[in-house]
Parts: sequence; C-alpha cells; structure tokens
Amino acid sequence: MATDAQMQGWFQNIDRDRSGLLDHKELQEALKQAGLVVTLMTTNLFVRLFDSTRSGKVNFTDFKNIFAWMAQKDQVFYAMDTARRGSLTFQQVYQAMGQAFPGLALDTHAFQAATSVYDPDKSGTMNRTEFIAFCVFIDQCARTYASFDPQRTGSVNMPMNQFIYAVSQTK
Repeated sequence: MATDAQMQGWFQNIDRDRSGLLDHKELQEALKQAGLVVTLMTTNLFVRLFDSTRSGKVNFTDFKNIFAWMAQKDQVFYAMDTARRGSLTFQQVYQAMGQAFPGLALDTHAFQAATSVYDPDKSGTMNRTEFIAFCVFIDQCARTYASFDPQRTGSVNMPMNQFIYAVSQTK
C-alpha cells in the first residue's frame, strides 16, 4: 500500500479542478491507474459507499478508504486464486464472499443471480476487476438492506416504491 504522501500526490494529480474532491469520472481515472477498469456504474457505487459527506464526491480520506477496502478484497481474491490464473471460479467466489463479508450468507439462487451480472463473458469465472465490482455491489446491497432492517431481523417488508428506491441504491 502506498504511503499517505504518495496517496495525497496521486489524489491531487487526479483532482483536475483542485476542489479537494473527486467526482465519479475522476475516481474512475484513479481506479484505472490502479489497474481496475470499471464502468461508471461501479464507480458510482464506490462513491455511494465511501462518500462520507454525501456530496456525491469523495474527499482524500474517502479515497484512502476506497483503496484500503480494495486492498482487503484483493487479499481475499489472491488468497483464493491458488492456481494463480488471475481469476476465480464461482465456487471460489462463493468461498471468498465468506471471507470478504463475514456473516453474509447468500443462498444459491441469490448468489447465482448476482454473479451472472458480473460475469459478462459467461465464463463461470471472475477476474480481479469483476470480483472487485461484484464486492462493491454486494457491499452496497448489504448496506441498503441494513438501512431497511435496523433491528437486524433478516427480514424486511416494504411497499413497491420503497423497493424501487432500495434497488436504485445498488446501481
């Protein structure tokens, strides 16, 4: 992991308008420079997860938190990639989820539905970029769900408008 000074320099180079905040396009460029080429939708999920001020942008602390989060997910990915192929089978992804998100247990149908979205070539595997994007999605889903289940009962009841709102938070 880079030092704070290195991260600060990198952040300032990406912050084109010198606002001290990165918008989704600037963050996408930073992620690309870190070897993670993701869609703007995934970049927006990163912003939603880490934007501590709810401004729609990330400050330097948020930026560092993103890369610390990614380092944790990378550690899980590389630990599971025992064959060093640069990808995980869905079985490995399922096992990795237990490490990346302790306490979160998806049933087979939910897991298959979610992984199919992050396997664009339908290979039955995920590379690092796909795995990180999948983890961002799962993290955002878990946080959104938790906001509707404050007592942590594991069950929510909501009208359609609220459901649409909840789903929109994961995109």
